[in-house]
Order: sequence, then structure tokens, then C-alpha cells
Amino acid sequence: MKFCFSKYLRNLLCLIFPEKCLICGKLGPYVCRECMRSFPRHSSCEIKRPPYVDLAIVCGYYGGNLKKIIKILKFSGRRESAAYIADFMLEYLAGDKRLLNVDFIAPIPLFSARERERGFNQAELIASRIAVSLGIPFAADCLSRIKETGFMYKLTKKERFQNIKGAFTVNMSVEGKKILLIDDILTTGATVSKAAEILKRNGCSSVYIAAAAHSVL
Repeated sequence: MKFCFSKYLRNLLCLIFPEKCLICGKLGPYVCRECMRSFPRHSSCEIKRPPYVDLAIVCGYYGGNLKKIIKILKFSGRRESAAYIADFMLEYLAGDKRLLNVDFIAPIPLFSARERERGFNQAELIASRIAVSLGIPFAADCLSRIKETGFMYKLTKKERFQNIKGAFTVNMSVEGKKILLIDDILTTGATVSKAAEILKRNGCSSVYIAAAAHSVL
């Protein structure tokens, strides 16, 4: 009875407040097919590996409607948009046999104060859906960010690598493990490089990174 009531309530709410595409406003899914298709896709996917990273994959460019949906997720609190970003990434990740052999998937963490302010870690929302879809164990708390690094979009590549030093700690045994890290945007690779470095120092055998979008300074 409780399930039926919940389903009835959801249907009623959909009638009163119909779903609209978060990008174009058209009635339908939170991200319509047309907007999903318009995401600027990366031509090569695999890019030059940042230090300590064994494989780096980016699915699109940080522009157009992909940039819009990432910003909607991060700055408008629309958590439901994370599922569409994850599904976009899965178009590339699901067919890569190298990634299907990892021991677990983990998100790049936010500093605790930033996560409290935002209410969630966008990388964790994306990563959890990818992990479920691929049938790979999910380790939400594998890493913690113990240093507030602030917003780095105004920093140069050299400044980013300097700023992120000592930012991460490992919370679990990673000895001999292959790990796939997930993030929303990859720019210089400074953040994922330092995350991979601390994992390698704790015995991790391989660290892969997959990001929804690639942004170039």
C-alpha cells in the first residue's frame, strides 16, 4: 500500500510539475536526447597521462551543453543531472576492457567544508552510478581531501601542482589494487596526479582516471 501511494504521489507531482530538460526546457527527461547528443565529444578519449596515472580517459570537451549540465549539477544543486553525465561517460567506459578489470571505482573527493556547502560531491554521484552500471565495487571513502585548495581555475599549471601538494590521504588498504578514479573535469591533471601519487605510495598497482570533460588552460 505504501509503495502504491508513493507511486501515485510521484505521478501526481509529475502532472502538476512536469519534468523539463534542464538545458533547453523542453518537456520530458531532465536532459533530453537532443541535448545529450549535442555534448561535445572528445575525438580521441585517451589523452596524455598525468604523472602517476596509468590511463587517462576524457569523454568530452568542457563546452556547450556538457559544460552547462556540469555547472547545473555543481552550482544549482540538481543532483539528478549526475545520472545523465554518468550515462554519457558510460558510452565510452562500458566498452573498455581495461577498465572492467579494476578492483574498485572511487571518486576524487572534495574538501569537507566544500562538500558541506554544496551538499554533495558531484564526482561521487557520477562515480556511484558508473560503478553500479559496470558491476564494479564502489569505494566512496577511498580518499579524503585534507587540505583546502580553493578554486583553482585561475591558477597556472605550475601553481595547480604546487597548490594540491599534500591534499589527499588514503583511508583503506589499496595494496596491489587497480583503481579507477572518476571526476567531472580534467584540466591540467594536477588533482588526479596527486591523488594517484598517494595511492601508489600506499601500494596501489594501477591508477586510471576517467573524466566527463576535458578543459584546456
